[in-house]
Amino acid sequence: TYWYYKWQSREAIFVTKSGKKSRHKYIGKAGSPAFLLAVEMMIILTILLSKNTQKENFLEGTFHVTIGESFPDLTADIDVIEELISQHRSPHTRKAYEKDIRLFLTSMSNKPFSRDLVYEFLHLEEKQAKALLLKYKALMLAVGENPTKRSPKIRDRQKPLTEATVNRRLAAVKALVKYARKQGICTYSLEDVEGERTASYRDTSGVEVADIQKMMAIPDRTTLKGKRDYAIMRLLWDNALRASEILQCNIGDLDIPELTLSILGKGKGTQKQHIDLSPKAALALQDWLLARGETNTNSPLFVSVDTPTYGHRLTHTGLYKNIRKIAKTAGIKKTISPHRWRHSAITESLNQNNGNIQATQKLSRHADPKVVNQYDDNRKRLQKNLTYQLADLV
Repeated sequence: TYWYYKWQSREAIFVTKSGKKSRHKYIGKAGSPAFLLAVEMMIILTILLSKNTQKENFLEGTFHVTIGESFPDLTADIDVIEELISQHRSPHTRKAYEKDIRLFLTSMSNKPFSRDLVYEFLHLEEKQAKALLLKYKALMLAVGENPTKRSPKIRDRQKPLTEATVNRRLAAVKALVKYARKQGICTYSLEDVEGERTASYRDTSGVEVADIQKMMAIPDRTTLKGKRDYAIMRLLWDNALRASEILQCNIGDLDIPELTLSILGKGKGTQKQHIDLSPKAALALQDWLLARGETNTNSPLFVSVDTPTYGHRLTHTGLYKNIRKIAKTAGIKKTISPHRWRHSAITESLNQNNGNIQATQKLSRHADPKVVNQYDDNRKRLQKNLTYQLADLV
């Protein structure tokens, strides 16, 4: 006696010899090739069904969890401008970006600034957004500051903005759109809107050493303010420091025994650079701190000594006004700023080392030596010399 086996289906899917469809199909007796093939197929189907069932059970379990409920929704109430400017460490960069973006939006819409105005601009069609920015660029070059809100009489007296200012304002708007695009808020790009060509670092002129000496003699070093101002000027001259590098320092960044100061260099993030101080600068800093009587290492290195703001970190505006007042007292007619001191120090260092670009770059801490080359070219005044030589020939 033989046992015959068959496939069985819920529906008629097997075709018989007569051409009809049936729910059954015989596969032969046990041990036959057809039987063994059928057993193998059943094993494979069983394994596949088992895996699918496990996956379904896992997915069914996850359906009880709301997708995203474990993570905060950072896009629900985003302030695009605030998020954008927070990416920059410099408070001046943040302030300039916010001012430039607000000015563009209010000028081109003739509406007061609001968050809705920002989102309306970011949801424009690309063609319209580009047209607005190009129009704004043209107005800045032709008319000047905030051209759409000036009366005709005032507009006629305005001077067109410089290429550098125009490029800065364009860059702020383009940065806003780029950041919003990363956040999925807008879909277009303004990278095709190009800025104006400019000559970088055209004016690197400073003042003569004699003028620096005159200004150094102005602070009354018997007073607290005089000690502070003299110490600042020593850093501006001896180390060609930027105003921001000086004002961001804390007392703990100064190591008088080692004659070093740790600064946050431009474009260096939070990584501090150690620079060597001259003995004169270290002595001036020590004199200032002893007179001030502050020992907290987290306190600002330089603070205001005016009564209303005494003890607060000295601001860029405060430093600029102070340096300008000292220059005026010394009889310097040229407009003097902390950065003009830096220009003077870098130019004079090239005079002292016979144009050693590499050494001067160590002092100035410029990332690109081409910038120092610009200082050197301006110092030598090559064009002027050649012009004089040509004039002498005829």
